[in-house]
This record gives sequence, C-alpha cells and structure tokens, in this order.
Amino acid sequence: MIINIVARVGHSVRSGDLRALLVTSKTRVSQLPDVPSAGELGFNGLIVNNWNAFLAPAGTPATIIERLHEAIVEAGSDPGMISSTRNAGAEIATSTSAAANALLAADLARWTRIAKDTGIKIE
Repeated sequence: MIINIVARVGHSVRSGDLRALLVTSKTRVSQLPDVPSAGELGFNGLIVNNWNAFLAPAGTPATIIERLHEAIVEAGSDPGMISSTRNAGAEIATSTSAAANALLAADLARWTRIAKDTGIKIE
C-alpha cells in the first residue's frame, strides 16, 4: 500500500488494520515515523507530494509580497496551526518565492511528461 494521504489511513496503520509499505515522500512523515519513505528506499520516481501555495497577481509590488510572506511564515509557525496541520496528515513547509516558482515549474514539467508518455488527455 502506498500512503500519500496520511490523515485518512494513519489511524488504520497505527492500529494494525493496514500495513504501510512506504510513504510517497522523500523523507519519513512525522505521523508515521516507522514507515519508510520512497526516497529513503531509492524509489525516487514514486515521490509525490501534495502542496499548496499562496499566489499573488503578476505585478504585485515586492514590498507587498514580502509582507504577505512574513505573515504566512508567522502563521505557519504557530503551534496550534502546526498541530492542526499534522492532525490533518500534512506538514507546513515555507519557502521563498523563487523556490516555490521552481517547484511549480518542476511539477508542471513532470506531470506534462507523464501525461504525454502515458497518453493521458485532458477533457
């Protein structure tokens, strides 16, 4: 079984009702610390992470972007936010705008290639 959405199956893994073989991330997840990661096992092609980002319209002044970034990082550092996010089966990770743009570009290229290689068509 490959686990990506920890919140939905984590309790079943912890109770022994399900056996998790790995999580589809580069490193282990805090909710299932005994379950190895795809990256750890050398299955780098199985690394699939869900992520969300805050986006602003093109041309938004850099000062506004910086203020928003600071507020988001502060909110993501709140212990209550961290706890509720982990309880939902996720982790908070913040980055720079450049790193977020690079992640978006890499994921777009990856999934475009996978769609072409497999013949998937968007309808």
